[in-house]
Amino acid sequence: MTPIWTTIFEILFLKRRPGWQRAVTLSLALAGLWIVFSKDAIIPLPQNAGDWIALAGGAIFAGGMIRLEVVKTDGVFPIIFSFFFYGTLFNIVAGFLLVDYLGETPPIESFIPMAMFLIVLSLFYFIPTGIVILWAPSKLGAGLCSILFLTEIVVGVVSSSILTDEPFGWREIVGSSMIILGGILAVILAPKEEKKITA
Repeated sequence: MTPIWTTIFEILFLKRRPGWQRAVTLSLALAGLWIVFSKDAIIPLPQNAGDWIALAGGAIFAGGMIRLEVVKTDGVFPIIFSFFFYGTLFNIVAGFLLVDYLGETPPIESFIPMAMFLIVLSLFYFIPTGIVILWAPSKLGAGLCSILFLTEIVVGVVSSSILTDEPFGWREIVGSSMIILGGILAVILAPKEEKKITA
């Protein structure tokens, strides 16, 4: 849903009228998404609290991309630092507040054997991924980025079929292909300048 939220926010807050290119690429990518996820329902509506939180998260993420496109910063590293700093504080507080559900915090000794793995994971995965996610909207535009970010669905579908017993059949092949095609066309057909909505 993030590309839809992004398009809505572009219209509301940036007074931008997406062209036919957005309609084509968005329709193609979302149709692929629907093919992958509509196995048990025509419209895969949220079923539980986790689904609703994910829906809200997509809207918040889209709003953040719009903000990153509008506000010019001195670079992404201050944002990356803030993200990890406040994210760490939030998780520490949440750990104490949810101790009845999550259990006691493991002793510090249990983190030492994992320290090197966590450092390597942060340096070569979390930080580079965060940089790309925070840098791309300011350079490519939030709308284009939101469609390109749908490729994470393709990665999830393929990796889950390899690492678990998740099925990988015609739905996954056709849907993933449509998402990839939508992303490619979004780059090829991206207009030089989006039209502004006149008052």
